[in-house]
Amino acid sequence: DYPAMLSEANAERLAEGLSRMRGVALKVAQMLSIQDETIVPPQFQAIMQRVRNSADAMPSRQFEAIMKEELGENWREKFAHFDVKPIAAASIGQVHKAVTKQGIEVAVKVQYPGIAASINSDISNLGSLLQLVMPTGMFLPKLLESTRQELLLETDYLHEAKNQDTFRNLLSE
Repeated sequence: DYPAMLSEANAERLAEGLSRMRGVALKVAQMLSIQDETIVPPQFQAIMQRVRNSADAMPSRQFEAIMKEELGENWREKFAHFDVKPIAAASIGQVHKAVTKQGIEVAVKVQYPGIAASINSDISNLGSLLQLVMPTGMFLPKLLESTRQELLLETDYLHEAKNQDTFRNLLSE
């Protein structure tokens, strides 16, 4: 049973709002877009799929400030080429194509500011909202806890780099 509040018009409004958001809200929309229709109605699933594919990139001034903070005032000089237009934007950051001074093509992940610090409160707030629109019996607390843990891990780019090294080593064996 789906709540009456889960109308197509409400789902459309939710999708528009989530597309402009980052972090937890966008991650939950991404997760809902791939759920079985016994959990999420097909029309709602389609709208969440659109959200998943339409995350907004951060404003250029914000991007510049983050790059300067992380890599220094002359951060561009560390690369032979850096495409400031992201090739992807997602729930916790965006990805840029770049070329190192050594000529190696790389993907540079830039995390949205404040994402890691906001995860716990965002999960709590989003849980309250989702209780109004999701079907009963969906195990929402487990979904939200899983999302919280996944997002906290995703914000740890050093952990991700270690996993990539492990994967590269496994492939080379």
